[in-house]
Amino acid sequence: MDYEKKLILFIDLLGFKKYIIDKTQDRRDNEFNIQRFINLIEAIRDDFCLDADTNLNQRIRSGLFADSIITQFSDSIILSTKYRVKSQLEAIMIDIINLICNGIYFGFIFRGALTYGNIIHNNRYLFGPGFIDAYEMESKRAIYPRVIIDHRLLEENGDYLESEMLKKILIKDDDNEYYLDMFSGLQYRYSTQGSIDIIIDLLSKIIDDGIKDSDQHIKEKYDWLKKKKMIYDRNPIKIDI
Repeated sequence: MDYEKKLILFIDLLGFKKYIIDKTQDRRDNEFNIQRFINLIEAIRDDFCLDADTNLNQRIRSGLFADSIITQFSDSIILSTKYRVKSQLEAIMIDIINLICNGIYFGFIFRGALTYGNIIHNNRYLFGPGFIDAYEMESKRAIYPRVIIDHRLLEENGDYLESEMLKKILIKDDDNEYYLDMFSGLQYRYSTQGSIDIIIDLLSKIIDDGIKDSDQHIKEKYDWLKKKKMIYDRNPIKIDI
């Protein structure tokens, strides 16, 4: 057994712990929160075509992500996939936008990181320098509800990342971290204005609830997201019907 060079996505579900430790919830609320978390994990598996019973179009597309594997423990999700062709990078960025939108639909927001490095990741083992890099990027550099992209990936694939779509969804933040902007990505995720409006409304509720948190460290994360939404509100995406 040896390391493999893979794209590695590490994401953490913000706000998930409060559902585990909140003793004020009744049984029905607990069952609801458990089920929506399970539904989110299943949606992620579908997005990355990780199950054999996906439809034909998904199976054709999944050729980009052959040998992908996902591991979920507590509120962390790790996905790795062999990096064969440069088109995978654009595809996985779009899948991350889908993942963010699915999270909002089920009531969760993410913090995460996408990198590239050596890892052993299978049904029994998960370790390697690439995994450590992804974990440290997520825990120390992402900070806010965003999925940041390793600068090395961008530098090595600069010529390929010139598509109009990636120019819109790949944003350089004030701290010089590149992240995937879900607001710009809405037009690539949804084909109707109604669907976009639903996600924005759900996100607004998540932000409002988060800002009320008494923990200043948590509140800061939602303040960052609120500022990004205010930018979107000034120039919202409108899909012509």
